[in-house]
Amino acid sequence: MLRYDTRGHGQSSVTPGPYSIEHLGRDVIALLDALDLDRVHFCGLSMGGMIGMWLGVNAPERLNKLMLCNTAAKIGTPEVWNARIEAVRKNGMKSVASAVIERWFSRAFREKGSSDGIKNSENA
Repeated sequence: MLRYDTRGHGQSSVTPGPYSIEHLGRDVIALLDALDLDRVHFCGLSMGGMIGMWLGVNAPERLNKLMLCNTAAKIGTPEVWNARIEAVRKNGMKSVASAVIERWFSRAFREKGSSDGIKNSENA
């Protein structure tokens, strides 16, 4: 299994974007080439799913299986993303954590997590 940081995310040392999905998809192909991996199973979550869609259309010969999770062809608008980026730059991830947790996890799951000592939107 290979897990990588998308350009500008995680521990990536690359300056943050903006980058297109095509650019990020080409990064995946370059990574596969560098590791001498001809074909792979690719699982993309959220933005990774958008990259997976690009790979499926533009490099299907590199894929054995393609799994797409919690994704869409377009997620949000530039205005929404720019406001979120500005909030994180100004106030850190904690400023958007509650909204992200509420979008990704059901209320029942968040409440169960709270009883298990896992932080949720109410006690993040």
